[in-house]
Amino acid sequence: MVGGSTELNNVGNIALWVGVLEHAFSTLGFIILGLKAKKETAIFYNINILICAISTYCYLLMATREGDYVTYHGHLQFWPRYFEFTVGTPLLLLDLGLVANAEKSQIFFIVVCDVFMMWSGWSAAIAKTESVKWVMFGVSCLFFAPILSTLLGTLRKNVESSPIAIKKLYDFLSLYTVVIWSGYPIIWLLRDGFHLIDLNTECVMHTIIDMFAKDVFGYILISNHHVFEDHDTVDTVTAIVDAEHNVPPLPPSPRAART
Repeated sequence: MVGGSTELNNVGNIALWVGVLEHAFSTLGFIILGLKAKKETAIFYNINILICAISTYCYLLMATREGDYVTYHGHLQFWPRYFEFTVGTPLLLLDLGLVANAEKSQIFFIVVCDVFMMWSGWSAAIAKTESVKWVMFGVSCLFFAPILSTLLGTLRKNVESSPIAIKKLYDFLSLYTVVIWSGYPIIWLLRDGFHLIDLNTECVMHTIIDMFAKDVFGYILISNHHVFEDHDTVDTVTAIVDAEHNVPPLPPSPRAART
């Protein structure tokens, strides 16, 4: 059975170490760039530093074989991968929520759905029976559905009233996220579902998709920081940041007042 292999060869091991290096490089890059970040964009730098730092830690655990978990059927799974998903992907959703000026209840909703999606996926990966495996995979997909509908529906409506630059950024990032995240259940189906690929191929695929889902996503967001630094377009982000620190909101700019 291809998918049941517990052997991690040089290909899989190299893929994991590449993951360590790419996420570590991104973490360092975001830290350096964040040193000059303005108040309006500092929160985005901090979130993406955390995302990449968590990914670096989890890939290091997998690369050093400290994250091995052998299932009932002899499949080797990496529990740090699901820990990374559980902690890192909610932060990605927080990024999108802040860009869309989402309400806290909306962000909380998709974050909770995301956590249950990841843990039902883990339950499917380590299930002892085929029936439980597919039921848990179905449950994971059910939790994915409201995330999709919120990102492409509710939050997209929220951002309609935002400046055009922020709206375009959100539209791109939300669609980008949906497309990239859809690759994860496909990888699960290929290995854990139908055993069409082995552990090493899975490691290569995960390393590639994680790079796009986290590092590239963060770079796209950070490289468009100027859309938030224009004083007339930062009210939504600034209000969220100030609310966390009990800072009174800024008065409208003279240009906004004249309009």
